Amino acid sequence: YKITTEKPPGAIAGVQRQENGTIEWSYELPLTCRLSTGLKNQLIPILANILEADQEKCWGFDQFFAETNDILHRIVIDVFSLQQASSHRIYIHPYNTTTKFLDAVFKQTNIVPHHQEYFFEGHLYELDPNLQAHNFCPTEERNPLTLLSSAEQLEEVVGVRYRDPALEFPKFVPKVDVVADCSAAKSAVGAGHQTLRIARALRRCRDLLARGLHWVIGNLKTECSRILEQRRGAHSVLTCLQLTEGADNGLPALKDLAMVKTRLQRVAEELSQCSHSIFDLQSVLDGLLTELVKDKRQVHEDKSIHHMESCLEKMQLIYKQFKKARSSLRLGYNEEQIHKLDKVNLGHLARKVLLIFQEDCVQKYQEALALHSSRMR
Repeated sequence: YKITTEKPPGAIAGVQRQENGTIEWSYELPLTCRLSTGLKNQLIPILANILEADQEKCWGFDQFFAETNDILHRIVIDVFSLQQASSHRIYIHPYNTTTKFLDAVFKQTNIVPHHQEYFFEGHLYELDPNLQAHNFCPTEERNPLTLLSSAEQLEEVVGVRYRDPALEFPKFVPKVDVVADCSAAKSAVGAGHQTLRIARALRRCRDLLARGLHWVIGNLKTECSRILEQRRGAHSVLTCLQLTEGADNGLPALKDLAMVKTRLQRVAEELSQCSHSIFDLQSVLDGLLTELVKDKRQVHEDKSIHHMESCLEKMQLIYKQFKKARSSLRLGYNEEQIHKLDKVNLGHLARKVLLIFQEDCVQKYQEALALHSSRMR
């Protein structure tokens, strides 16, 4: 009663942990909610307003359906923030322009619009300020726009946010209780699927990190080659100008030759100084590319997801057997022994799923994040 009548504006949930205790108000959907941050941001105001304690401020059906229809008419643009190692889904109207899109990205990443640069399928993706969202390249979770911040300060790594799935797995008791065992098996299978989803998200993040950095390095190498080509061009023109020094200076076309030559010499000197740093940079970039190719190969050869899927299939078969046992309520001696063995196997499989997740998926993901941070620096 207190939760429904005393809810402060903006709150969407309240928890009272003891009788007559204080209420802990929540203004956000929980971390375990599988919706993207982009969709959560659209839904939270709706939930807050339809649960409003003040009936004068509480939304009616018309406003509720108007707001939900507004969400349904939006399109989704997937974005991966390279420095932050985080995925985002931007919900935007098809007619909204690039300016609106950049603002929406800023709200989720804190990267200001004028520092946002995008790559798509290996190339720098230029966004015209007046381009409408429905004309953007089609994106998906596995093939998003890759966001790079041009700000001098390093972006803080966010990564994949998740609740430790170990907290979701039930404990199995030795006593045979077909109803309780079936319920525990259902919870274990659900926790296993949640663990698998997180593992896939971690692996996808590793893949997007390697791919995005590969694109950025490719773009930098192209820029290095362009500057070196400009240096060669400047030297060629300078050589040609030096050959004209003995020509008739009375010609109108050669009046400003000395000034042009002086400027060109200065440019050529600056480009020559840059070229030494560029050669060093190219060497570093080539080394990084070699490492990235190795990393991508390791990601694709990783069998941990496959092993988790195999364990889950076996867990689901045991759960099906437990559902059959629950319908009979009483088990014969042989059936009870098989049931006990299945329960032991179920516990073993659940532990194996967690072990693969913690010692393989998470460990490799954390190593990839640490390596990525040093590379971005």
